[in-house]
Amino acid sequence: VARTIIKVYNSLASLLGSKTRLLAVVEPKASLVDCAIAKPIKDSDVQDSILEDDGSLVRIAGETEPEIGLKCKKSGRSSGTTRGEISQVDTTVTVDMGNNRSALFIDQFVVEKEGMSTGGDSGSIVLTEDNKVVGLLFAGSEKTMIANRYSNVKRALSLE
Repeated sequence: VARTIIKVYNSLASLLGSKTRLLAVVEPKASLVDCAIAKPIKDSDVQDSILEDDGSLVRIAGETEPEIGLKCKKSGRSSGTTRGEISQVDTTVTVDMGNNRSALFIDQFVVEKEGMSTGGDSGSIVLTEDNKVVGLLFAGSEKTMIANRYSNVKRALSLE
């Protein structure tokens, strides 16, 4: 519809002698989450806890929304348990998906801390210091961890 309207206006502008033209800009489709769910073969293979630095398991104690300054932690396959502080919320990010492809994500939160996450940590649950789920790590770099809000993940996967 926008392209048709622009074509009509550009035709009128041409007839009136104007050399200025309108250009249609198409925004890429944005996503809220990058997540998946799987059913284990045996329920006993899955626990609702994360591994702490000292090897102990910590049980999840509810859920909350991310806020700037909120201290958080995650236990990742590659980097282990790391701690940081949320520096941005309601963030829009473009993530490099490889092979010259990228994806746009809206309503994310960011933790900026050296070594907070590394490759292989994707899918790690992000908890507050009092063990409430706040997000799901899905992207990052050497200095930044990007996570989906847990409320968006829960809604997308139809979790109870």
